[in-house]
Amino acid sequence: MRIAVVTIVFPAASEAFAAVEFRKIVQAGHEVSVYAVRSKPFGSQSSVQPPIPAGVAVSWQNLRTLLNACKILMRHPIKVGHTLWWTIRHGSRTPALLLKCLVFFPRLMEIGDDLARACPDVVHLFWGHYPSVAGYYAKLRMPSASIYSTSLGAYDLLYNFGPSTDFARQSDVIWTHASVNRPMLESRGIPPSRIRVLPRGIDLGQVPDGTAIKQRGLIAVVARLVPEKGVEVVIRAFNEMRQSKLPCNLEIVGDGPSRRTLERLVESLQLQSFVRFHGNVSHDEVFNLLSRADVFILASTNPSERLPNVVKEALACRCVCIVSPTPGIEELLATLQHQLIVSPRVDSLSSALADVLRFPEKYSGDRDSGRQHVFANYDAGRVAEERLSVWREAREMRAAMTGAAAR
Repeated sequence: MRIAVVTIVFPAASEAFAAVEFRKIVQAGHEVSVYAVRSKPFGSQSSVQPPIPAGVAVSWQNLRTLLNACKILMRHPIKVGHTLWWTIRHGSRTPALLLKCLVFFPRLMEIGDDLARACPDVVHLFWGHYPSVAGYYAKLRMPSASIYSTSLGAYDLLYNFGPSTDFARQSDVIWTHASVNRPMLESRGIPPSRIRVLPRGIDLGQVPDGTAIKQRGLIAVVARLVPEKGVEVVIRAFNEMRQSKLPCNLEIVGDGPSRRTLERLVESLQLQSFVRFHGNVSHDEVFNLLSRADVFILASTNPSERLPNVVKEALACRCVCIVSPTPGIEELLATLQHQLIVSPRVDSLSSALADVLRFPEKYSGDRDSGRQHVFANYDAGRVAEERLSVWREAREMRAAMTGAAAR
């Protein structure tokens, strides 16, 4: 199949799972073209993990986008006007999102035009919000030629952008990556029969074999360095651990606008000898850290967290995971005897850390069961196969309906 994917940014350090899934689809013998709404990310490939998979074609917004949009408007003024009216009508309840969408409107028309001319077998919106406008315009141009597939994740559900929901109702398949999201989708009028719950997968081929010796007291954090990821709280909880004389070290992978603030905090607490900032690194280096780490912490307060892939990776690397109570997190920790789901506060995190470091034998069984759970349920190859299977089924159903109508 020829599959066109519409996303916001590609590649993105915070969305390594996207490149993993695209690579698996290409390896299964299908064509993947990615249309990013934003411009090509700056920086070298070493700061973005993983790099663009071989065989995946990517287009970005560029200096010709506005000119191309003007040409599209002249060729298809009624359809462009209809799409603009639809976007404003459905997006008016969220004016801030609508304004951002209108800024990207020329690029969304350019993507929609490319899709209409390419006529792929599947048009897959990797995120629902702004890409839904490109999908709507493409569907006006080719209403029955392609299967339309929409993913609605936590961001889409929380921000509730009207065009996203309306286009999902028109899609052949609606995906979401956690069971906890299904009731919200149904409450917005999306047909339950079209909803598929499919978690994001990880590339099990990249996961170390599990024989690495754990470094006692090594604590790992892998996160974008923004306030809502709770890295400041982790550092303060780590400082509490140092005060209690328990031997431990903290290694932080990721970058972001809060990095300098966090580095100053480490300096003020005189923790420079015990805390290391790695910045953005390759996916292999992330797995190398997790394979050595004794404990992994995610103290996020971001309401859009749903079954974070980094927690899956940490479990697969046999880390004891201390996580904040984000929606659906219990699905990831279902097989563990000791589920360390704690409030992202200094006292709660330091207390959980102290228990893990003082009584390591208590958690030895959870290291193995966590790894087994991830290998059994979150394989990116299996995720890609299931998505492809559903798309094939939708195509066959479309062909059968078309043939019946012709007769």
